[in-house]
Amino acid sequence: MRHEVIAVIGDRVAVRGPLGIVVFEIIGPHATRVGDVVAGILDETGSAAVENVTRHEYLDVFVEDCGCSPDELLELLDEGAA
Repeated sequence: MRHEVIAVIGDRVAVRGPLGIVVFEIIGPHATRVGDVVAGILDETGSAAVENVTRHEYLDVFVEDCGCSPDELLELLDEGAA
């Protein structure tokens, strides 16, 4: 599935896709930006691999939340900024 990146704070990324908002942490260096399109199966928490289609790079990620609310999204991204 394809997802649009809607927020990036540090290594934490939020995407919007068919199942709602998903938040994951990227393990390792990356160039992910708001507006990028990523592809991968992000329907459950835990380790996953995704492709940043926009930047032609593969990423190892840890999915922290699937289908989170806007309030939960802000809380998770605030934790990443601290």
